[in-house]
Amino acid sequence: MIDIEKARDDYKTVIRWWREVESWPEDDLKVVEVGIQAAMKGSDENLKTCWANHLAGEAERIRREKAMRGSAWPH
Repeated sequence: MIDIEKARDDYKTVIRWWREVESWPEDDLKVVEVGIQAAMKGSDENLKTCWANHLAGEAERIRREKAMRGSAWPH
């Protein structure tokens, strides 16, 4: 069973980074959002776990990068 609250927090961190730092187009971000939401609302526990793990890994990568840069966001 995944921790849905942690997955939500990780998602917020990741999506903000992709938007503000990596400059992903809004259309691409929407595709990701729809896909993740569909997976999390579905019954496939393996898919939910896969997304939760991916988001956790991305969020950790972002936290490390922020720490190396010494700021909340690199703006």
